Amino acid sequence: MELNEGELFKGLLESVNENKEAWTEWATHDRPHLIDLPCGWQEKLAPFQRLLLLRVFRPEKLLYAFQIYVRDQMG
Repeated sequence: MELNEGELFKGLLESVNENKEAWTEWATHDRPHLIDLPCGWQEKLAPFQRLLLLRVFRPEKLLYAFQIYVRDQMG
């Protein structure tokens, strides 16, 4: 299943296409795992779903994001 096929990510492709500059700025940031997703997606997605999105755009940052996720979820 692709991200754009699920109900949770409905409208994501449209958001990326309509807001290329904002998404490019996020995706090319040195630390995208530390800044909010653009275009309201930070509030639309749960923390684990944000990890999935990071994996699509910047898989090399996933390990850092997982560390933050575990810290935040487990304390």
